[in-house]
Amino acid sequence: MEFLLLLLACLIGVCSFLAWSLIRVRKRMELVQEHRRQLVKEKQMVLEFLHDIGDALVAEATQGVLLRKMITATVRIMAARSGAIFLADPKKEYLSAVAVEGLFPPPIAPPDMMEAKMASRSIYLEQVVFAQKVPIDTNFLGSVIRLGKSVLIAGRQEGMGLPEYEEEILQIHSMMLVPLKFRDETLGVLAVVNKKGEQEFSATELSMLESLSEQASFSIYSSRLNSLVREKQRIDRDLEIAHDIQRLLLPDSFPSIANVDVCAMNLPAQEVGGDYYDFIQVDPDHWGFVIADVSGKGVAGALIMTMCRSALRTKAPGNRSPAQVLREVNHIIFQDIKDDLFITITYGILDVATREFVFARAGHEPVLVCRADSGQIEALSGKGMAIGIDSGPVFDNLIADVSLTLRPQDTVVLYTDGITEAIDDQEQEFGRDNLYEAIRTFSKSRNASEWINGLEQRVKRFVGNHPQNDDITLMVVKV
Repeated sequence: MEFLLLLLACLIGVCSFLAWSLIRVRKRMELVQEHRRQLVKEKQMVLEFLHDIGDALVAEATQGVLLRKMITATVRIMAARSGAIFLADPKKEYLSAVAVEGLFPPPIAPPDMMEAKMASRSIYLEQVVFAQKVPIDTNFLGSVIRLGKSVLIAGRQEGMGLPEYEEEILQIHSMMLVPLKFRDETLGVLAVVNKKGEQEFSATELSMLESLSEQASFSIYSSRLNSLVREKQRIDRDLEIAHDIQRLLLPDSFPSIANVDVCAMNLPAQEVGGDYYDFIQVDPDHWGFVIADVSGKGVAGALIMTMCRSALRTKAPGNRSPAQVLREVNHIIFQDIKDDLFITITYGILDVATREFVFARAGHEPVLVCRADSGQIEALSGKGMAIGIDSGPVFDNLIADVSLTLRPQDTVVLYTDGITEAIDDQEQEFGRDNLYEAIRTFSKSRNASEWINGLEQRVKRFVGNHPQNDDITLMVVKV
């Protein structure tokens, strides 16, 4: 009998243990299932968030539209009453709101709050939040930037520097602040305030918000990058159009002049340049030759060059004095040119019958004359200052005509400093000595085109793979 009782007691103990173990296993399974449901829920939330952001990115939405979609999706996913995205300025001195959802309490309490109906109040609060520049070094939002980590506020916490409001709807009971970081750069702060249902945010929800912030940070960075790419493409298109227009302003062919052979070339360092050359028929017996260099490059230089071309073509016909023409051009240009811009220019007029060449030099490179009989090169300067520096009196008195007579087969070479200042891989300049040597080499060439091609190839061989840093323009006039 005692044995049976002992056996029965053992069986009861085993059954109790099995039942207890079964309960524990069941509870663990329930916890696992709950955890699994939570993971599935979080996964679904992330997918919904990514879907909303993906739609905005695919549609190439502006950053403002993208950020509004982000905060709307975040507030919905986190079951928050309101939220906002703040981005830091480039110097990381303050934060500015770029997207707001719901009645987000201003990070800095305004001195007075507007009393109005809720619809107007919502707009007013949003305007206040957008207008505030929140200092990173003192405000509670800035602590996220300073510490570089998330902050969970549950209940009223002293020492956080939270703004205080009398109205219940603006009081902060629970808040999550998460840094928006991409690689090593902190872009801003993602904030959500007060969970619906009078509950407080949990550490699990903070972890969830951190996951969303990672996707948001990447999307913000991608949006910025896409904006920069689109802006660059727009600028490239504009520069391409400007390049085509500028090429139309340069002569599309070389004039046919009795007993004179003319050729020129222009190689801009950028899409548009500040160098300019032109041929102008002054009258039936006289032709004008122009070469100029604007101090500013790019679009600014191209615009000034266009002004110079228009003024010169207006004043040159019928006037046989290059100096007088440049005086009138300077009077026109000076009124509109900026203080940091100027134009160096050489304008020469050739009498086709007598071979007299008269030129005026406004601060430009010397006029080079290669004598056919001796092969000697004469560098002629003449007096003058650049256009656009002086309003008139000094310029008018300084500039003067220089006259010389060309003999058969003599050649006039006009150039900009882009040739002499061309640099090779060793940072050595092409210089005037190399230019003079090249001119002597091609002095026996039969026509001006061979001169131009030979000089251009000589400069390119010298420069090699070094990028061109200045516009190059060259003109050859052979009688």
